[in-house]
Amino acid sequence: MVGTFIRQLWASMVLAAWAASVLAAASPASVPAAATPAAPARLAQAHVLLLNSYGPGRPGFDSITDAFIRRLRDGGIPLEHIHVEYLHLNQPNAERATPARRDMVLAQYGGQRMDLVIALQQPALNFALHELAALAPKAPLLADAMPSTVQLAASPRPIFQYAIVPDVGATMRQAMQLLPRTRRVVLTGGMAEADRAFQRQAEVELAPWLRKVQVEFLQNMSWPEQLRYINNLTPDTVVLAGMFNRDRDGFALPTIDAHRDVMREANVPVFVLFDLAVGEGAVGGAVRGLRQSGTELGQHALDILQGRPGKAGELTRIAAGPVISLYDWRALQRWRIDPAPLAGATILNQPPTLWQAYRTPVLAAAVTIVLLAAMLGVMLLQRRRLAQAELASRESEERFRALVEYAPEAILVLDIDQGCFVDANGKAEQLFGFSRALLLGMHPSALYSPGQFGDDDPAQAVRANCERAWAGEAMTFERTVRRPDGSTFPAEVKLRRLPASGKRWLRCSYEDISGRKLAEAELLAHRSRLEELVQQRTAALSEAVAEAKAANQAKSVFLANMSHELRTPLNAVIGFSGMLAESASMFESERRHLAIIKRSGQHLLGLINDILELSRIEAGRAQVALEPLALEPLLQEVIEMVRLRMERKGVQLSLACGRLPPPVLADGPRLRQVLLNLLSNAAKFVQQGGVGLHVDAQPLAARRWRLAFAVRDTGIGIAPADQVRIFEPFEQAAQGGTRGGTGLGLGISREFVRLMGGELRLRSELGAGAEFSFAIEVAESEQAPAVPFVAQVAGLPPDERGRRILVVDDDADSRELLRSMLAPLGFHVLEAQDGNSAMALLAGGAVELVLMDWHMPGQDGLAVTRWLRAQTALVQPRVLVLTASAFEEEKQEALAAGADAFLRKPVQSEQLLAVLAQLLQLHFLRRDEAAPAAPEAPTVPSAAGLAGLPPALLQELAGAVRGLDMQQVEGLLRRIEALDAAQGGCLRAMLDRHQYQQVWELLRGAASLKGAAA
Repeated sequence: MVGTFIRQLWASMVLAAWAASVLAAASPASVPAAATPAAPARLAQAHVLLLNSYGPGRPGFDSITDAFIRRLRDGGIPLEHIHVEYLHLNQPNAERATPARRDMVLAQYGGQRMDLVIALQQPALNFALHELAALAPKAPLLADAMPSTVQLAASPRPIFQYAIVPDVGATMRQAMQLLPRTRRVVLTGGMAEADRAFQRQAEVELAPWLRKVQVEFLQNMSWPEQLRYINNLTPDTVVLAGMFNRDRDGFALPTIDAHRDVMREANVPVFVLFDLAVGEGAVGGAVRGLRQSGTELGQHALDILQGRPGKAGELTRIAAGPVISLYDWRALQRWRIDPAPLAGATILNQPPTLWQAYRTPVLAAAVTIVLLAAMLGVMLLQRRRLAQAELASRESEERFRALVEYAPEAILVLDIDQGCFVDANGKAEQLFGFSRALLLGMHPSALYSPGQFGDDDPAQAVRANCERAWAGEAMTFERTVRRPDGSTFPAEVKLRRLPASGKRWLRCSYEDISGRKLAEAELLAHRSRLEELVQQRTAALSEAVAEAKAANQAKSVFLANMSHELRTPLNAVIGFSGMLAESASMFESERRHLAIIKRSGQHLLGLINDILELSRIEAGRAQVALEPLALEPLLQEVIEMVRLRMERKGVQLSLACGRLPPPVLADGPRLRQVLLNLLSNAAKFVQQGGVGLHVDAQPLAARRWRLAFAVRDTGIGIAPADQVRIFEPFEQAAQGGTRGGTGLGLGISREFVRLMGGELRLRSELGAGAEFSFAIEVAESEQAPAVPFVAQVAGLPPDERGRRILVVDDDADSRELLRSMLAPLGFHVLEAQDGNSAMALLAGGAVELVLMDWHMPGQDGLAVTRWLRAQTALVQPRVLVLTASAFEEEKQEALAAGADAFLRKPVQSEQLLAVLAQLLQLHFLRRDEAAPAAPEAPTVPSAAGLAGLPPALLQELAGAVRGLDMQQVEGLLRRIEALDAAQGGCLRAMLDRHQYQQVWELLRGAASLKGAAA
C-alpha cells in the first residue's frame, strides 16, 4: 500500500513539473542564434558588386540591401568584399550623367576582382550591360529585371534573373473576397521604366477580372492629379497602389512615400503589394516581403558563387519565393471589413484576446488547482483501494478455503521449514484413512510405503522435491501410499508453490490412480496385439505391392518390346508402300493395293499407340506437351481425315466454329487424337443424317481463352446403362452400330482431356443421337506454330547435292528404306549395321548428319552418340535419333545424350525431310519448282542419245537401278551428265519420279542396240 502511495505521489510531482514547463513555454524567451558553419574558402575570397538603380534613403530598397548584405556575411563573405553603388538613375539628368557615373565606377572597381555583379531594377541592369561590359566581363550577373534579347545575345556574362515582382493577381483575388461588391479598381503608378514594366504585368494579371470590374490605370496623370482623383472615388471602388518612381512630368518619389500619399488621400480602401506599407493606413494584400526578398537574393548570390551553372548569352530564371497575406487590423476596422475570408493571413495591430492578455496567471492558477486536486484524489483513491484490498483478501481466503475443501482430490498444505502438513481438506481424510488431527503435523514420508526411495533417506528425498517445487518447478510424480489398515494404492502427487507472507508453503495434491493404472495395463496389452496385427498386415501389403510393381514392370517391358518389334517392320511396310504409291510407273490398281497396305499398317500402328497410351495413363507417366498451335489448320486436318469415310456412308460432315483465337499453347497431337477419336466413334453409329464438330472460343483475362468442343451426331444414341461403361478400356456400346477397334478410344480421350484440364461429358438418348463435349483453357502463344513440311519434294538444288548422311541401323530393311528415300533426292548415303561400324566411319570424318537407330546389339545409338560428342577433335555432325519405342520420356534421354532431334518409327517422309531441312539448312525443290523451265525440253531420254554413251556405263547403271543401289546410281549419273548433260538430266528426272522399271528397260535396250551395232 505504501509503495502504491509513493508511486502516485511521484506521478503528481511529474504532473507539476509538466505544468511548469508549459508556463515556461508560454513565456517569451530568447532563442540562441544558430551557429554559422565555417564558410568555404572560395566564398571568403569572393567580391560582390551591388548596383542600386536609385539613391539611398528609399526604405524598400534599403530593406532589400540590408537583408542581402546580412545573408552574404552569414554565408562567409567579408563585409569589406561587399560593394554597394547607388547610381541615381531616377534623376531627370540621369542620361547626361551616365558617362561620368560609368567612369567613376570603372575607376573605382576596374582594377579589382569581381566575382558577381548584382543589379536592382531595370535601370541598373541596362547600365551594367551597356556601360560596364568591361568590368569583370566573365563575372555572372544577377538581376531582378528582364534583359532584352539583344542585350542577352551580346553579353559575355551568364545572366540570372530573380524577379522581386509583386503578385497583383493574388492581391486582386483577396480584395474581391473581402469586398465582393467592388465594381471598380483604380491603380496608381508612374512613368519610369520600372513603373511601366509593372503596368504591363498588372494588365496581364488583371485581364481575367475585366468582365467583373472596371480597371483604371492612372500612370498617364501627374502625381498631384492622381492624388486628387483617388480622393473622389465612389464607395464600390478600391485602390491598388502600384509602382511609382517618377511621373510624366519628371517628378520623382520613392515608392513607399508614394504609397503613403495614396493612403492619406484615398477615400476608399487601399491595397498594397509590399509589406512596408502595411500598418500605415493600407488595408493590406498579398504582399512581397522586401526583407525576405533581400535574403533570398543573397542566398541565390551565394549559390552562384559556389558554382550554380549558367552559360554566357543565356538567361537562367530563378523563381521568387511566395507572397504572404498581410493585413492591418486598424484599416480593416476603419473600412468595416470582415477578415474571416482570410484564413491563415497575418493581421497586424490586432488587440490581444482575454486569453492572450492573461494567459500566464490563468495557467499558474490552473496548475495549482490541478496539483491540489490530484493530491486529494490520490489520497481518496488510496483509501478506497485499501478498503477494497482488505475486502478482497477476506473474500479470497474464503474462496480458497472453499476450493480446497470441496476439491475432488486430496489437498494438503506442507510447511517446508517445519517439515509437516499444516492444513488438509476432507478429501484427504477419506483418501488416506487418517483424521485431520493426525494428518496435521505428519511428515509426508509417513504416508509412503517403504522401499520407494532406494538407498536414499526418505526425509531427504522429500526435502529435495520440496525445494525444487519452491524454486518454481512444477513437480509431478507417482508414489505408493499406505493406509492405516495396511492397504496400499498408487497415487499421483503434485507439488505447487503457495503465496504466503513470510512462509514457505507448498500445495500438495494426491489423486488415486488405481483405475488409470488398470486401464493402462489393458491398453498396453491391446497395443501389443495391434502392433502384431499391423506387422502382419504390413508384411502382406509389402508383398502385394512388390508383386504389383513386378507385374507393372513386366507389363511395361512387354509393351516396350512389343512396340519395338512391331514398329520396326511397320517402318518398312508403311515407308515402302508410300514410296511405291508415289512412283509414276504404278498402275491405278497397284496404287489402290498399296494404299490398302499403308492404311492397314497405319491402323495397326494406331492400335499399338492406343495400347501404349493406356499403359502410360495407368502408370501416371502421361504428360501434356504445350507447343504453339494454330486451331484452324488442326480442325481442317481432322475433318479431312474422316470426310472420305463419312461420304462413303452418305453421312454429312460439318464444322461450325466462330471467331478462333490466335496461336495458343496446347498439346496439339493429343487434341487432334481426341477430336479424331470422337468423330471416328460417331461415324460408327451413324448410318444416315450427319455428324458435326462445333467449336466455340471465349476470351478470358490475361490473354487466356476458353475453348469448348462438341461432337454431335444423329445416330442411334447410347443407352443409359452404357454411358459409363463405354469409357472403360476395351469396352464398346452394346446396341447397334458397327463394332470395330479396341474400345480404347473413348477411355484414352477422356484421360487426355483431363490431362489438358477439362472433363469429357456425354449427353445422349436412345434414338436421338449423342453429344460428346469438353472445354479447356489455353494461353496465347508468343511464338508462331511451326509450318508443316510439304511432302511433294523433287530433290535438292544442284549446289546442295551430295550432302553426306550416315544411316546406322541393325535392320537392313530400315536402312534400305532410308537410303531409298534420301538417295534419289541427291544425298550421298552411307550405311552402318551396328555401333562399331558407325564409329569407324565417323572417325574418318566428312559426315554431315547421322540417322542413328537407338536399340542395336552391342553399342546402341545413345552410346555411339555419347562417344561422338566426346571426340572434340572431330567435326561434329548433327545426330537424328530414330527409335521404334513409343515412350515420350525417351526423347529427353536422347537429347540429353547429345542428339539434335528425335523421331519415332515408322518414319514419315514429311517429318524426316522437315527435320533434315532444319538441321542442315536445306532448301528442297518441290515438284513445281523442279519442273524444267522450257516446256519443250524432253523428259525421256532418246534412244539415239543413249546409244552415244559407253555400253559398259549403261550396263553398270542398269544393274545399279535394278538393285536399287542409289549410292552407285548417283555416282554413275554424274559420269553420264559429264558426257551428255541432256540425257543424264532426263535419266535423273525419271529416277526422281521412281520410274525405276522404265529406266532399266531403256538402259537395257540402249545397251543391246549398241552391242548389235558393234
